[in-house]
Amino acid sequence: MEEHKIEFLLKNIKFDSTTIPFQIFVEDKSGFISKSESFDLALPGEYNIEITNNSNFVDLCFGGIIYLIPSPTLVFNGNESKFSLTKEIPLIAFYNGGYNYPSGYISLEYSHIFNLSSNNYLRAGYKQIIQTKFIKYISPGINVTTNFNGFNGISPEISFGLLNIYETFTLYTRYRYNYGFEKYSEPFHEISIGLFTSAISFNF
Repeated sequence: MEEHKIEFLLKNIKFDSTTIPFQIFVEDKSGFISKSESFDLALPGEYNIEITNNSNFVDLCFGGIIYLIPSPTLVFNGNESKFSLTKEIPLIAFYNGGYNYPSGYISLEYSHIFNLSSNNYLRAGYKQIIQTKFIKYISPGINVTTNFNGFNGISPEISFGLLNIYETFTLYTRYRYNYGFEKYSEPFHEISIGLFTSAISFNF
């Protein structure tokens, strides 16, 4: 096994913390890029590096605000369409041979559909992530769905990861079909955009 080493001079660089977060990027012959998880490097005292006035706390708050943004969603059934806000929380992420994205994750999701009598939906599901060279990823998934008021069913879906935002987040678009088990439950469709991150998931 070959051993590789690289060095960077840090004396003339200003940081906003006494630790430096870093990641390792590797590109193979086909042009596919993998990145490692984030590591923290503690700055040695002998470097006497100047700390700027910016705070990582501000970045953390800004990232938290972005993360809390719900996904705007168009819900339609036949000739009727409604607006919905949805928030998905990836609970458990599974990694297998790469660090760009998990190979799959288990999520919990809440949706509120406006101007509908039974307007609150809860979903739990599994999403598989397939990384591609053309877009960030393709993610088929399946959910169990309920509104606790007569609609109980499944919701197959497919998402397309389009581009990265603020390094940690990926903008995606998603199509989902909701099918109820009861005879009187009407199926409906959803098209949404949102932000995905597994940064706060339990990673395995």
